[in-house]
Amino acid sequence: MDFGVIWTAVGSIAAVAAAVVAIVQAASARASKRDAAKSLQAAENARDESVRLAGLATAAFIRQADAQEKANVLKEAEMTPPTWTGPRWVQGDMYRFTNTSGRSVKLETIGFDPDEASSGVRLLAASDGGVYGDKQSFDLMYRRDVPLSPRGFILTWRYLNEPDGEPKTSTLPV
Repeated sequence: MDFGVIWTAVGSIAAVAAAVVAIVQAASARASKRDAAKSLQAAENARDESVRLAGLATAAFIRQADAQEKANVLKEAEMTPPTWTGPRWVQGDMYRFTNTSGRSVKLETIGFDPDEASSGVRLLAASDGGVYGDKQSFDLMYRRDVPLSPRGFILTWRYLNEPDGEPKTSTLPV
């Protein structure tokens, strides 16, 4: 055989082998590209699920924080002494109401339940300007044996150091 033919045959075989290797590599590259696309899609799905779960966790945390805040308010109210105690019988038809809040308060109004019972009630001893320090009291005289005696007293007041705050109401049953 001629040396040139051999080289041509070897070159042809090498070209065919190179073409086969290129085809195999192209197929492998396409498979890798498909796998990469699947992995990208899975990563995007995982990211979206993570964002969704983070949103749920944040919402749950906010609900828990709100519930804890409400629990704290309730616990504080439970631990806080009532602002007013009474009516406590003093003598005869006289009853005493005492500020037990631990703070100075300004008594704004005294209401009655029912309203019509006010005709049988007299304020006997009151603080100047309606301001009562802790443990200070005022006395009311009312008769319990008349048809329209009060069933309860409605005290409207503010803490002295919060003059612009909303007035608070304490309803004290007789």
